[in-house]
Amino acid sequence: MTARRIAYLFPNAELGGAELATLEILAAHDRERYEPFAFLLEDGPVAERAAGRGIAVRVSETERPSLRDLRGVRNAREWIETQFEADGIDLQHNVMAWMHALAGPVGRTRGIPVVWYQHTPPGFTSRIDWLAALTRADAVLVNSRYTRSRQRRLNLLRQPVTVISPPVAGPTGEPDRSLRRALSEPGDLYLVAVVARLQRPKGQHVAIEALARLQNKRATRLLLFGSTAFGLDEGYGAQLEELARRRGVAGRVSFPGFEADRARIYGALDLLLVPSLEPEGFGLAAAEALAHGVPVIASRTGALGEIIEHGVNGLLVPPGDAARLAQAIDDVLADPDRLRPPAGCPPPAFDDGAAVAARLETLYDRLAGPCA
Repeated sequence: MTARRIAYLFPNAELGGAELATLEILAAHDRERYEPFAFLLEDGPVAERAAGRGIAVRVSETERPSLRDLRGVRNAREWIETQFEADGIDLQHNVMAWMHALAGPVGRTRGIPVVWYQHTPPGFTSRIDWLAALTRADAVLVNSRYTRSRQRRLNLLRQPVTVISPPVAGPTGEPDRSLRRALSEPGDLYLVAVVARLQRPKGQHVAIEALARLQNKRATRLLLFGSTAFGLDEGYGAQLEELARRRGVAGRVSFPGFEADRARIYGALDLLLVPSLEPEGFGLAAAEALAHGVPVIASRTGALGEIIEHGVNGLLVPPGDAARLAQAIDDVLADPDRLRPPAGCPPPAFDDGAAVAARLETLYDRLAGPCA
């Protein structure tokens, strides 16, 4: 049997939820049937992480263009097409709307199947989202029912939109407590965290405001895992540090930065917060935390309600309401085991990397025919 070669085209070289989930799929492919390639228009952590997992990486030497830069777009498409020819690529998988708008026409010109996986809810005023929606694909995939509902409203081409949830990694052994030992200090009883890039819509400032309102804040440490990414809100981290000082909780807030080993994060925590101000397309950190037996408090917005069952495996609160978030934290920490899900049991219908890769391979077989 000859393995088909599939190109996964990433819009960014920095690691976010969509990139982490996609890399899990690449690493889980049955290499006897599908050989994955990671294509990027710039070098960075995605390329490094992919190469470290034995995935072939292709990085363009030309600068990543703006979609308004017609010459840059043409050059990028020419590089992709040339590299597809050199590598003998059989299928194309575009990650996110930006990459589908840029590269979707390449696969169609070459006559190979084109799959587009949209990980964020499209915006109705976004030029990029409209360009992507008007670029035909052989399959349009989304990560949640919420994202599907938004994508269908832009679907002028009447393309079928299918939900395939991203992989959710559970524990592979006993919880790793090393990070808890490294990050906790004398007097800490509870470690509460937000795991997200440092960007205002992720709501870390709301978490700090909630910490300042806690009844037991002296026993609670807030860990803000993540860093700035994609050139967004680059001054937000400094604003968060100033807010913590102003609210008198600077000694209870830590900024560990980006942590690649997510299992170490969840092994350290008593509670995960997802205080998003804008609708999440999925909520990978929430699903991963539940899979590791960590209860979650999240904003009642977007797809988070598809993951969190209020009062069963977590709590849902109004976005941006620091007082309600503080009350929810106090309620959970007063009885930490009440909402703690069994470790190793992700929410229903969420699969690991191998299961998601198998679903995609079935789709690829349908689009391109069974592997010879």
